[in-house]
Amino acid sequence: MVVRKSATDTGDHDMPRPRASSDPRRRVAKPDDLTPEIRERLRQARYGGSAHHKRRPADYGFNPPVAPRPQKSVCDPKGYPSIKRKEACSLFKSGIRRGMVSRKLNDKGLPVFVWAIDGNKQVYEAKPGEDGRTYHGYMLPKDDPQARHILHAWKIREGTADE
Repeated sequence: MVVRKSATDTGDHDMPRPRASSDPRRRVAKPDDLTPEIRERLRQARYGGSAHHKRRPADYGFNPPVAPRPQKSVCDPKGYPSIKRKEACSLFKSGIRRGMVSRKLNDKGLPVFVWAIDGNKQVYEAKPGEDGRTYHGYMLPKDDPQARHILHAWKIREGTADE
């Protein structure tokens, strides 16, 4: 009998595979879901950032918000290096290149979420702002089930899930 390893099998059967989110908006698109039309629209997507996700927005060229929202997650929390706009744009583009986008699309035909992982295996999630095309991102806590799922899916697409 031949036992075939699935594309999502990490080879470590003692550790359960991270589960996809129960929220259908946060499910990662399969590579086949990304039609040429969606890929073309993704070329129009931009990373713009948000002052609401910065401890010190002026450091990033943002005007501090008039009504700061301290409950928002920040992408520059204490103890972590600041993610400058150039790096955030690069992370955003790497998520798109890898197809780490949500299946669910917004009214502009763009994914509701784009995910990326930096060199320290920190997961970031970006979602579009009011215009539907300009995204802002934030760090997901390492213990967030979605972060674990994204890290696993990223490794599969990188071809390193067995590490």
